[in-house]
This record gives sequence, C-alpha cells and structure tokens, in this order.
Amino acid sequence: MKRFGIEELRDKKGHLLSGGESQKVSLARALVFKPDLLFLDEPTSNIDPESIKIMEREILRFNKETKGTVLIVTHNIEQSKRLCHNIIYLKSGKVGY
Repeated sequence: MKRFGIEELRDKKGHLLSGGESQKVSLARALVFKPDLLFLDEPTSNIDPESIKIMEREILRFNKETKGTVLIVTHNIEQSKRLCHNIIYLKSGKVGY
C-alpha cells in the first residue's frame, strides 16, 4: 500500500474509490501474490499522470524483482515502449512484430 500511496484507502469502500484509486488498489492486490504471469488490460486508462507514474514504476519493479511475465494490452504505444521488452502490434487483424 505504501509503494502505491494508497495507505489512506485501507478502510474505504470499493464503490467510493475514484478511477485512479481503484486501478491502483487492483494492481497492488494482484502484485501482492507475486504471480508468474500478470495480465493487464489497459492498466492506466483514464487516470491522472501521477497515478500512471506510480503504476508504471510498480509494474517495472514487479517484473525486475520477480522475473514474472507481464502481458499488457494497450492502445498507448508510448507506454508499451516504456514498459515492455517485446511488443506485438495488431492492425486490421494482422500481426506485426
């Protein structure tokens, strides 16, 4: 919770969280189990820039520390370049590498 800056949300009801808060809580909850595979679908869509920085930092930290595989589906090409070792582009039903 400290790494994500969400300590104050500990006792807050889920339906009262903002979009950024909810996404940070969801990612933190997933990372605590240290999965071998982490699948993220638009993990930072529609959230503020500071929350994006926090989430990207923690995704990178998770990958570095656990060597787990992180699969991200996103429309954000710049984010994929910041976070990913390998990128597969899908366009008009065709796969490009």
